[in-house]
Amino acid sequence: MLNRFLLFVFFFTLPIVPASAQAERDGEAAFVKLGEISVLPGAKSSRIDLSAVNGRSSAVRLRMAQGRVTVSRISIEYSNGQVFTDDSERRLDPKDRTKLIDERPEGRFIDAVEVSFPDTRLPSAPAVLEIWARQTPSDAAAVRGTVLPPPDPEEERTRGTPRSPVPAAEKPFVAVPVYYGTDRKRGADILKNGRKLAVYTNEGSPTFALGMAVVTVPTRKDRDPGAITRPEWNLFFTSIAFRDEDMALDFTVQSVEELSESAFVEKARERLQSAKDFKDQTFVFVHGYNVVFDDALFRTAQIAHDTGFDGGAFLYSWPSSGKLVGYTHDLKRVDGARDHLIHFLNIVRSKTGATKVHLIAHSMGAELLTGVLRDIALSTPEAERAALFEEIILASPDVTRDNFLKRYKMITPLGRGITLYASQKDRALRVSGSVALGELPIGHIPRAGGPLVLTGIDTIDASGVSSDFLSLNHSDFAERAPLLQDIASILKTGVRPPKLRYAPFEEITGRAGTYWKYPRPN
Repeated sequence: MLNRFLLFVFFFTLPIVPASAQAERDGEAAFVKLGEISVLPGAKSSRIDLSAVNGRSSAVRLRMAQGRVTVSRISIEYSNGQVFTDDSERRLDPKDRTKLIDERPEGRFIDAVEVSFPDTRLPSAPAVLEIWARQTPSDAAAVRGTVLPPPDPEEERTRGTPRSPVPAAEKPFVAVPVYYGTDRKRGADILKNGRKLAVYTNEGSPTFALGMAVVTVPTRKDRDPGAITRPEWNLFFTSIAFRDEDMALDFTVQSVEELSESAFVEKARERLQSAKDFKDQTFVFVHGYNVVFDDALFRTAQIAHDTGFDGGAFLYSWPSSGKLVGYTHDLKRVDGARDHLIHFLNIVRSKTGATKVHLIAHSMGAELLTGVLRDIALSTPEAERAALFEEIILASPDVTRDNFLKRYKMITPLGRGITLYASQKDRALRVSGSVALGELPIGHIPRAGGPLVLTGIDTIDASGVSSDFLSLNHSDFAERAPLLQDIASILKTGVRPPKLRYAPFEEITGRAGTYWKYPRPN
């Protein structure tokens, strides 16, 4: 009789929760079903969007509700921009469930879960995977877009109605995907926030790699357009960190994943098709001298974000030595990267579904790009050269006048328009011309004379807004709001002459022709 009474008390004092969650309680936490992923036969991956689901989760597990599959990768995307990836292979039969995935002490909102399957064992029949999440009572009560005030002890004691949530602050960063091609040598992966990131060194590689990175850009209002904020000082031969990385303050690399060509094309197509303002458009950025791989990612994301370009942001990263003293070394690397850049441009132009491909090259990257465009022109029948690309932007180009004059007549038909930004103040170009090249590059304007002016090219004297503050990679072109405003207008409208898209331009006409000049500040 006593035993029956104890059983009665035990069962009727259990918390009232879903049966599955009740069976899987973990202290105060319970497992809650977030949704189901439908798996179709032959699918390489399946994904569920959970961005509208409230409640924070501190761990995830999968449960096989129907059918059987072998899972090769599980990716969890969080609302703060972080992505956790687990590459452990698992075979799941009906009713099987995984161990805890990405177990953490704090709860976070999940935006999406993607499950991939090995090529050798793609699903042969329809299947259903359930997504379960571990949540404490406070996690379960969390609502997206709001910040819950601290619990009132009296309310907790009396189980009164919770107070209304207050609006949350704007998300402190945005995530920008960057689709890259590189002939840098692959290094040892690093572990960041529980996931592996591919690493590319400053050494060259005979092979060519494709991939996708996610860069976070802080949305703080006090960041100047073009500025790339980081928690370290870049000195001549090293960098020194003065605090930890913070996504609310800094540009950060959240993921770097090397991909097969088919996977690269698939992800890029998705981005291009989902764009609103620049649907089916891309730009390809080619960086300059003294640039490491992560800095190239930051600059590409910065250009995309600050110009409002929501299409595909592509980067070609050649193996710059990343050293101030490596100028001559970098020139040789540029020459060796031509074939790989041609291959990359062919993929972007012919396989991603892009209807417009813009090209942006900075500094020594312009030497690489103009050489490649010349090669493309020579290998393309003259009747087919017209506007293979959209806008071509050469920013502070580190190209000798002699080299450019040999190339530009073949290059101009390839784009709908070419813009050249030059300046009197670019000290790095002045040094490269006098020390390494033996003559001033076309991106530098001599004080006794004007910029290079050629038919079919819009030359813009940016000396009035550009300033040299000893930036090691002289990236003023992306660090001044008027320049970014003009680049954004070029990408969006392609309006010419330049004065029609930016009224403050001053039109200068001389013996060589017409160019445009930013007015000097008062």
